[in-house]
Amino acid sequence: MPDPTHSFTADLFYSYCHKDAQYRDSMEKALALLKSDGLLKDWHDQNILPGQSISQEIKQKMDRASILVFLFSHEFFASEECMREWTYAKEIASPDHPVFRIPVILKPCPWEEVLRDDDVKALPTDAIPIESFSSADAAWTDVYSGIKAVVTHLRETFTPKPDWLRDMEHTEFLSQQRIKLQDIFVFPNLSHYPPQTNGNRVLEDTVTEPDNLLTSQYSLIRGDEASGKTAIIRYLFLQLVDKSQPALFVDLRYVPSANWDNFLRTTYQQQFTGDYNTWQALPEKTILLDNLSPARPCMDFILWLKSSFGRLIVTVASDIYNSFFKDEFRLADFSELRIRPLTQRQQETLIRQRLELAELGEPITDGLIDRVENRINSIIISHKVVPRYPFFVLSILQSYEAFMPSNMSMTSYGYCYHALIVATLIKAGISKDDTHLDTCFNFANHLAFAIHRHTADSPDTPFDIDRFVKEYRTDYIIGNSVLNRLKDNNYGIITSEGLFRAPFIYYFFLGRFFARNAGKEEIRDLIDHMCEASYLRANYLSLLFTLHHTDDKRIIENILLHTICTLEKSPIATLDEAETKRFGSIITSLPENILSNDPVEKERGKIRDTKDEGEQREADEEGQEEGDEEIVNDWYRILKNNEIMGQILRNKHGSLQKKDISEIIETIADGGLRLVNSVLKDDKEIAELARYIKSKYPDYDLAKIKKEIQFFAFVWTMVNIEKIVEAINVPDLREVVKEMVQRRRTPAYDLIGYFSQLDGAPELTANERDELDSLLKKYHQVFLKRVLSIRTQHYMNTHRSKREIEQAVCARLGVRYVSRYRAGIPSKTSKGSGEEKGNKTRKG
Repeated sequence: MPDPTHSFTADLFYSYCHKDAQYRDSMEKALALLKSDGLLKDWHDQNILPGQSISQEIKQKMDRASILVFLFSHEFFASEECMREWTYAKEIASPDHPVFRIPVILKPCPWEEVLRDDDVKALPTDAIPIESFSSADAAWTDVYSGIKAVVTHLRETFTPKPDWLRDMEHTEFLSQQRIKLQDIFVFPNLSHYPPQTNGNRVLEDTVTEPDNLLTSQYSLIRGDEASGKTAIIRYLFLQLVDKSQPALFVDLRYVPSANWDNFLRTTYQQQFTGDYNTWQALPEKTILLDNLSPARPCMDFILWLKSSFGRLIVTVASDIYNSFFKDEFRLADFSELRIRPLTQRQQETLIRQRLELAELGEPITDGLIDRVENRINSIIISHKVVPRYPFFVLSILQSYEAFMPSNMSMTSYGYCYHALIVATLIKAGISKDDTHLDTCFNFANHLAFAIHRHTADSPDTPFDIDRFVKEYRTDYIIGNSVLNRLKDNNYGIITSEGLFRAPFIYYFFLGRFFARNAGKEEIRDLIDHMCEASYLRANYLSLLFTLHHTDDKRIIENILLHTICTLEKSPIATLDEAETKRFGSIITSLPENILSNDPVEKERGKIRDTKDEGEQREADEEGQEEGDEEIVNDWYRILKNNEIMGQILRNKHGSLQKKDISEIIETIADGGLRLVNSVLKDDKEIAELARYIKSKYPDYDLAKIKKEIQFFAFVWTMVNIEKIVEAINVPDLREVVKEMVQRRRTPAYDLIGYFSQLDGAPELTANERDELDSLLKKYHQVFLKRVLSIRTQHYMNTHRSKREIEQAVCARLGVRYVSRYRAGIPSKTSKGSGEEKGNKTRKG
């Protein structure tokens, strides 16, 4: 952001008689230094273009100017147009339109008669006429000093104090350099509801730009804890300051019950230099109000502000809004905006911006972004316990960059959760002292287990937090002050009902309890049951978080055993020519060339939009995995176990022997390939199903039914292959995967190996080119060739690579090469990342 002390330019309007034009020229020359420094911009009627309305242009310029200069002389007073401009200037000057009207006395004339009771100060000093000075230069220097003082005053009114500006720019995220809010801010996913009409609210379009927030007079932004409410307010403040638009930031938690004008004055003086009264008189001021609460002064203060300020933007926590303000009639004229989790596009933008500041020492390629994004998604998406808000994304990134301890017993992901919880507890007022944090953690461990047991035994009754505290205190010590901080309305991790504020906090402490008590028979039995029923979401998450806290290999072995034994009667798919006959003509109907003419960014955006739609479908279908049919449970058990084992590979491969890693990878692959053959494993089954559907619906065409089923079988196969690749895609384990592929030697394993290599590549290299060439020569079946081609082209659509490598790959696939480096395609690359030599890069 530019230095705000240099961002304000005062507009000056000249009113003069054309017979005095030489004086205007002299004054323009006198003010040249202010203009060259960007502090002043002047205008006079000689700038009006032929064909423009003279009167309209003059009025518009007077309305916009903050300094109106009138060159007084007998000629000025004799001009009807000049006197009309003087009268209009007095009319527009008001508390709502502060303007400096400055008479400049050119010659001896009855200027006192014109001013009369209008006691504005004239120039030069003491209203001595320009012509009365012994030196014209001395006279104009005096005028210059007066105009400069006014410009300085105007500038200071818009200049935030450096300490306050740093507070507004501050972030909790570190790097090798100080990161400002503007450096990493991604405009959030805001849904807009208009003010109430007939008691109803209708969802409008998503708000996508900061300026959109400034179109409504009154706006209310609500969001969950850590959703970025304060960040939005601070960012808007910085944007307004940067544009020299009057704004003020107010934390509603500190609003007094009376003397609000004094409170605003003090707030202004804390944030800005300059005169409060002048600032207060400016039009279209924006008051940014953070942390609306049910405390009485808050609403009364907001109503008071509405009477004198042009724009109010208020933030409120969702739980407070739902409890106190959902039906608040005094907010009926406020446009409501709700903060939703970031979209996949927004998350990618945030990751790119953050990595560019991290000085990683390696090119920031599309492949690197994918790798980081996949790790974050494995926490935020797959677990569905951490919302995709900027705070959580950045916290996870920071944990990897700077704060990953080497002696922590928990996994790297577990440490991310740990860091988030500790930061929250400290904000709630818990001392950093190890004893106090240990007290909180021990209490939370036992509370999580008590909630777990209560949910299993009495799911329809509310949890009794008071009873739990009483029982806990028979064995442990915890003070009321610590309990109160744990329940803090703003930063506590526990609600007043005794439940955890976020799912990830609950599962973090439940897993921690299981890990620390795994030797007890009761806990062992619980873990065994969870391994058996891992298709249930609660069990899957409990196992996942338990593994974040323990190195107990018995749990891993238990999960492996249940995966191996599930669907054991289904053969492991090989995808040889005999098996792929089930897809019929589907394969040959797939396009040979899918290379896009669109920029890489657009293609990546399409993929992320598709992911968002998939996540929404998963959210709508949440809980459906908890079915009664054994086959459905078997499917979900393998899928969930593979996700758990994928986490083990990511986080524990450094402490596992190679044979254990190989066994996990092979179990994941075999389990996924059993899923492939668990339904419609051959053409005979497809034909039987088609005939059955035909018998139920005689009007349907049998050939079309069979083709639809073949297409489903193909999609089912590819989805499960991709799930396997996603689980085993760990850069450090490439060689282990390669050894497994070479050992198994089936088309299915070759696909898994190549897809894994492709997804782990920052960009296409000679290695991927040669591996593709080898597979194309090895297999002649249409299925393998077409799938290899489509998967590779898809990678090329969404990743930038060296031109010569892409051309070579296209030649092997027999498709037309499409350049990814046309003019206008933004790219953030480094050496070797594919940008043509000599081209400059800009932020991607």
